[in-house]
Amino acid sequence: MVNFCSAFNCSSSSDVENELIFHKFPLNDSERLKKWIYAVRRINFKPTRNSILCSLHFTENDYNKAVVSGKLVLKKCAVPTIFKFPDHLMPKVKERRILQRSVEIQNKLEPVQNSTNASDSTKRMFVDVGVQTKQTGEDLDKIIHDLRREKKILQQKLMRRINREKFWDEDTNP
Repeated sequence: MVNFCSAFNCSSSSDVENELIFHKFPLNDSERLKKWIYAVRRINFKPTRNSILCSLHFTENDYNKAVVSGKLVLKKCAVPTIFKFPDHLMPKVKERRILQRSVEIQNKLEPVQNSTNASDSTKRMFVDVGVQTKQTGEDLDKIIHDLRREKKILQQKLMRRINREKFWDEDTNP
């Protein structure tokens, strides 16, 4: 029986491509099956026991080499990731430009560097409001953690400065 790959725009078949490995959909593992169906991106696709994907859609890291036979065996956690989708089906990576927005601070914490042309009641400073894409969630979590730590340190320094100024004011004005 000739097997044809179920992936979009793939014409691999078992009668022509002898070096390819064909893998059946994991019908018994519902979690993995959902991932495979989502990866294939075919509308209303319901795999049957005869539905297969060829090895062109898996990376080298998705395979283990069998000890005895030396054949490549697909890992249990493997999900197909390599497809030739048209542009409208490819996920779009949007990069946003970095904006500079003026922020007014009304009698709150003053910026670290005072501007000479700002009035006493209103200070202005510029803040970068940009979004960097192409970072993983773990990277973003680490950045958030580092920023919160830096914020806490700066707040502590500010409180020390305020307490020091109060101390000197009390000391000079008895």
